[in-house]
Amino acid sequence: MAMIRGRLAILFLLAPVLVLGSVSLAGAQEEQKLRFVFTPQVWFTNIPQNGFAAAGGQGNVPNPFFPLLGPPVAEVDDTDRRGPDPTSGLFPQWGGQFAVQYGRWTAGLAAQYASFEHRTHFLSGENTKLNGVPSGFPTQFDVQVPCSNPALNIAPCGTKLATEIIRTDRVDIDLTLSYFFPDVFKDLMDLSLGGGFKWVRASGHRQLVDNFTFFAADYCLKGDDFPARNTPANQVCGRVNKASFLDNTYAATFPTTFNFHLTQSGKWLLPFTATPLIGFQERVDEIFGYEKSLAYGGTLDLGVRYVLDNGVAIYVGYRGQAIIGINRYVAHGPLINMSVPLGGK
Repeated sequence: MAMIRGRLAILFLLAPVLVLGSVSLAGAQEEQKLRFVFTPQVWFTNIPQNGFAAAGGQGNVPNPFFPLLGPPVAEVDDTDRRGPDPTSGLFPQWGGQFAVQYGRWTAGLAAQYASFEHRTHFLSGENTKLNGVPSGFPTQFDVQVPCSNPALNIAPCGTKLATEIIRTDRVDIDLTLSYFFPDVFKDLMDLSLGGGFKWVRASGHRQLVDNFTFFAADYCLKGDDFPARNTPANQVCGRVNKASFLDNTYAATFPTTFNFHLTQSGKWLLPFTATPLIGFQERVDEIFGYEKSLAYGGTLDLGVRYVLDNGVAIYVGYRGQAIIGINRYVAHGPLINMSVPLGGK
């Protein structure tokens, strides 16, 4: 029994070598041709979730009880939020890939750019409260004022107090190396397996726009004590109505493509590509401060490709992408590209 286990172990260790040897032999028997391919593309993305959370709105309203109770203005927080929602149904994402092919191996470098905008409405709700520091009191004084009480709350329930607009510029860089297995099922399906690295850089800013006469919305910068003790309400922290952020995601990718032949000529193809990813995300935000998280998700592509006699290939398909990290990013939409051979030897 020990001898059998030993032979099985040797066979298990030699199996990868035998497989690689057979692949190398098959590749050596084929013509090793170096070829360059450029593929410009546009992805018309719908982005229901932009990967960023709405910041907590801080602001102030006049205090009707001044000077008998509290400062001349009172802080407002805990508003009801609606969003973030995209300001457009489609945001075009432009890009392209430059690839070098040698035999069955392909190395590619791709880049994509998109600019998109989302907004969140801050509404008066049951949890909206007035925060102030009354004269003679050493501690914070909170007054809960339900929006359903018009005698004390100047903003009835559902009143739009402010709108936060988040504008984002996003760049995706992908580096991949893949190996092509032709005719996994003869005249029916080819297979491509690979690995790579993805870098996503998203930068931009968030801004508060006032929508209510008696509400002046401002951010309270991260690191400030809000609300402060024994401090006038209008001096509790650094206040701005615009703040910036920078987000970076670094991930390993594992692209796999199933290439189905729709015709015997091989000119009409139906490629399906799944690209899972896992990595690390970090962000610096003037409102939330520094954050980091594990990032995971992936991209799915399904479409139809037609190959012309001169080697140019036209692709029309649909792409969906989701990345879950500090927050959730979701995008989907139609994708169009054209692969153009640039020659080789």
